[in-house]
Formats: sequence, C-alpha cells, structure tokens
Amino acid sequence: MLTSLEITNSIGQPEKVDIKYVVSIRSRRISIRVPSGNTVEVVIPKGINPIQVKPFILSNNDWISKTVRKQKAIERSYKHMHSTNEQTLELTPTQIKKHLKERLDFLANQHGLRYTGLSIRNQKTRWGSCTHHNKINLNAGLVKLPQRLQDYVLLHELTHTLVKNHQKEFWDTLAKFLPNAKELDKELKRYKLELL
Repeated sequence: MLTSLEITNSIGQPEKVDIKYVVSIRSRRISIRVPSGNTVEVVIPKGINPIQVKPFILSNNDWISKTVRKQKAIERSYKHMHSTNEQTLELTPTQIKKHLKERLDFLANQHGLRYTGLSIRNQKTRWGSCTHHNKINLNAGLVKLPQRLQDYVLLHELTHTLVKNHQKEFWDTLAKFLPNAKELDKELKRYKLELL
C-alpha cells in the first residue's frame, strides 16, 4: 500500500503527505480523512480487498490536496492567534467567531463528526450546547479558557451530534476522541462563566 501521497501545495508545487491506514469493523466503504496538514487517514472496512485501496486514494487526489491545504491554513492561523494568552484576550468578536469555527471544523474533520450550524454568543449559564438538529451553540467566553478546555468543550458538543444525553454511552463515545474527558470536565467546573 502507499505510505505517502504527492499532492499540490498552496503555491502549486508537489508536496508529500503521510498516509495512515485504519481498519474499521463499522465502516462499509473506504473513506478518507485529513486529521492534520501532514497526514491523510484512510479508513478501510474489515475484509476489503487491498487492491481497491490505492485506486481509491489516487482518484481522490484533488480533494485530498484541497483539504490538506485548508488544514495547513487553519493550523497556521491557530498557531499565530494563540502564541500568547494576551493575544487571545484581545480578539474582536469577528476574530473569536473565526477562531472557534476553525477549531470546531478542525476537530470535527479530525474525528469524522458533522454539525449543521454554529452560533456564538455571550451565554450566562453554559459553555456550549447542541440542539437535536445538531446545531452547536458556543459561549464567546471560551477564548478565555486554556486551549485544552476549549477543545474539551468543542469535542463535548460535537459528541452530542452522536449521543444526545449524558449517559454512559455519551462518555464512552467522548472518551474515544478525548481519553481524559472526565478529568477535563472536572477542571472546567473550576472556571467561572465570564462574559466578554
């Protein structure tokens, strides 16, 4: 199988990205994810004929190139905006929305999750929520939290697109994406909800 793939980068030059293969007993078809700007993840249903995998990857080269470029741009923006805590506190409402949406999209894509809409506003009672129609609502004050807790809240709400309650199934599902979720949940409770 391919161990790397040559794509076209943002300036039109060839660039190689690593390919990681994941065998899934749940998947019914081959699928591709781009968890970061340096890695392409190919999900293969158990029992699939390996000869089918390479042609599938190559046929999706354009999509992979486009998605890798987008992920790299998000990662560059994220790194720049969060080089210091002081920068985070000075973000405008537009920058806050841009940051939270980009990070939400990054985590959703990384874990193969989907949401239908996003609303960001000052909320007095919660850091985030997810509707029955999978629209996610986030508190703008999230940007004041450490990044690990921001990511916890985002993944918590993304998990609600799969499980609508807080029963054992929810926590088991969230733990697949974030093994230390319960520890982060306890840490989050020590932070007071603050409006910007």
